[in-house]
Amino acid sequence: SAPGGPNESARARRHARLWADEGRRISIARRMYAWRLGEVFPGADIAVLRGMEGSRMKETYKRLAAQHGVTWRGRRYDREHPESTDGPNAAINHVVTAVEATAMVAVAVTGAIPQLGFIHEDAGRSFTLDVTDLFRDVITLPVAFSAVREERWAQLNRLSKKRRLTGAEADELTRLYQSTAGDLSAVRSAAPEPSLISRLSVLLAQARVWLTGAHGSATCDFSRFFVRTLPAAMYRVRWWGVVVALAVLVAGFISGWWTLNHEESLDLIGDPATRAQIANESFASYYTDYSNSSFTAQVWTNNAWLALQCIAFGITGFFPLALMYNTALQLGIAGAIMAEANALDVFFSLIIPHGLLELSAVFVAAGAGLRLFWVMLVPGARTRGAALAQEGRTTFAVAMGLAIALFASGLIEGFVTPSSMPWWLKIVIGVIACAAFWAYVFVAGRAATAQGATGDVEGDFATDAAPVVG
Repeated sequence: SAPGGPNESARARRHARLWADEGRRISIARRMYAWRLGEVFPGADIAVLRGMEGSRMKETYKRLAAQHGVTWRGRRYDREHPESTDGPNAAINHVVTAVEATAMVAVAVTGAIPQLGFIHEDAGRSFTLDVTDLFRDVITLPVAFSAVREERWAQLNRLSKKRRLTGAEADELTRLYQSTAGDLSAVRSAAPEPSLISRLSVLLAQARVWLTGAHGSATCDFSRFFVRTLPAAMYRVRWWGVVVALAVLVAGFISGWWTLNHEESLDLIGDPATRAQIANESFASYYTDYSNSSFTAQVWTNNAWLALQCIAFGITGFFPLALMYNTALQLGIAGAIMAEANALDVFFSLIIPHGLLELSAVFVAAGAGLRLFWVMLVPGARTRGAALAQEGRTTFAVAMGLAIALFASGLIEGFVTPSSMPWWLKIVIGVIACAAFWAYVFVAGRAATAQGATGDVEGDFATDAAPVVG
C-alpha cells in the first residue's frame, strides 16, 4: 500500500513512542546494524554499538576499495572544505550527498520524524542519517569507488577501440594500460570480485591488441585456430562422437533388420508398389532433381542447421538423443526398402561417398551437445557456471569446424554422388574425406592437446579466469 504521507500523524506518533523507549530504541539500532553488516551486535549501550560499527566499517572501506582497485588511506571529511581531499573520499562525499537527499525525501513522504534518530543524535536530520547509512555498504561505497576508476577505464576502452592513434594518444594508452593492469592485480590479490576481474581482463586484452600489434596478425589468429584451437576442441569430444556413431549405426542396423523382416513394418511405409517406386526411382532421383550448386547449398544448410541445433540444444540432453533416434530410424527404413528391392549396392554407392563424412560430423555434433549436458550435471572441480562457460566456448569452436566439414560433404553430395564417376571412385573419395576428418580429430587433436591447447579461446582474446568462492 502507499505510504500515509506527511499529513498523517499515526506513523510519526509510533516513531516517537519507539524513540522514547530506551530498550526499544536500542533494539531497533541493533536491527539496523544487523541489516547493514549481517551480524547481530551484543550489548545494550548505543556507544558500544557505535564503536563496534566503526571497527567493522574500517574493514569494509578497505575491502570495497580493494575490490575496485582503489588505494585507500582512510576516511577523511572536512566539513569546511569537502573538496580538499583525495579522490576516493571526494567520490564518497558526492554519493553520500545524493543518497542522503533520497533518504530525506523518503522520510518526509512516509511521515516519519527526521530529528528522532535511533543511532544518530544531536542533528536535525538524525533519522535521515540512519536511513542513509543503511545503504552505505551496498550502494554508497561501491558506486563511489567505481566512479574513482571508471573514467580511467572508460578512456582506455575508447582509445583501444580507435583504428588510429596519435603519438600522444598512444602514450596515454600505454599509461592507462599499465595503471589498469595494476588495478587488476590489486583486485585479484586483495579481494577478488569475479565480475570486475572479468571486465578488466577483457579491457586489458582489448588494449593489448594495440600495444602488441596483434591487430595486424589476423593470419596468425587464423592459423592458430585451425592448428591448435579447433583440433583440441574436437579432440575433447572425440569419444562422445565415437560412442554416438556406434550407437546410431547399431540402432540403424536393428531398425533396418526389423523393418525388412516384419511385413507390418514395411506396410507402414507404403504398399509394395510404393516401396518399389522409392527403391527404383525416388531414392536415386533425389540426388539429380536439382542443379549441383543448388543441391549442395540445400544439403549443407540443412545439415549445418541440424548440427547447430544438436550443439545449441545439447544442454537439454533430450534433443541430440531424439535427433539421433530419428537418424537411426531413417537409415534403417531406407536400407530396408533398398534391401527388399535387392538394391543395396545402389544404396551404399549413393550413401557412402558423402554419408561417411556427413554422418561423422553429425555424430560429433550430437556428442558435443551431450557432453555439454553432462558437464552441466557433473561439473567436476569447476563451478557449474565456469564449467559451462568453458565447455560452451569449446563447443562453439566445434560447431565452426563441423560447419566446414559439412560444407565439404555437401560438395561431395552435390557434385560427386550424382556424377557419372565409377562407383568405386565415389566410395574412395568418401572414405578419404571421412578418414581425413577423423585423422584431424584424433591425430591433429592429440598433437594440439600435447602442446597445451584446450579448445578454449587463446591469444589476445583469452580472458583471465575469475576466482569465485565455493
